[in-house]
Amino acid sequence: MPKMFNIKPARSDASGPVVSDLDALDTEEVSFRLFGKVHKFKPIDTHTFFKLSNMFGKMSALSKENDLTADALLAYYADLYSCVCDTVTRDMVNKMTVQQLNGLLQLVMDHSMGKSQARQIKENSGDDYSKKKE
Repeated sequence: MPKMFNIKPARSDASGPVVSDLDALDTEEVSFRLFGKVHKFKPIDTHTFFKLSNMFGKMSALSKENDLTADALLAYYADLYSCVCDTVTRDMVNKMTVQQLNGLLQLVMDHSMGKSQARQIKENSGDDYSKKKE
């Protein structure tokens, strides 16, 4: 007979180790530094998540176009970033290096999946939920 798991909410009084605190993913702020200023990501609700998912799909399709201009691509990046951060402007995107564009894109993807919040929680608390607690 297969072993059954007793799954309990992370914020309960249940004994045993917390595997993942999903409540914290919703409240942890994620920030990044760009051009000497600290910017914060907005929380991603379901509507924004679907919008980002569609934009990632469109970005993949754009990369296959032969007549894609740098201006069109930078405008697309600016629209994508504005979904999750109000303080990153189109002018800033135009001044970013390729490394900064790709680094911020990776942060946006991680943020939309909760990875950046989990990393921030780990750094702030010292807890490592990815390793089995004794």
